[in-house]
Amino acid sequence: MSVSRIYSSKPVSQEVNDALNAMCADLGSAIDRAKDAGVPQGLVVAILSGLWHEETARMLVIRDAGHD
Repeated sequence: MSVSRIYSSKPVSQEVNDALNAMCADLGSAIDRAKDAGVPQGLVVAILSGLWHEETARMLVIRDAGHD
């Protein structure tokens, strides 16, 4: 599986870039393993969507705490 990243216009350190590359590779491999094991695509999407939603909520709480 190929995972596409949207790059920021802001520069990131090599350490951050390496971590993002590793995360994308690991995520793609995990999805491939799940598909190969027969996990339904809808379940994979649901799990990823739930994780996305949880992380977004966490980031918004952090953002909103900074505006107090």
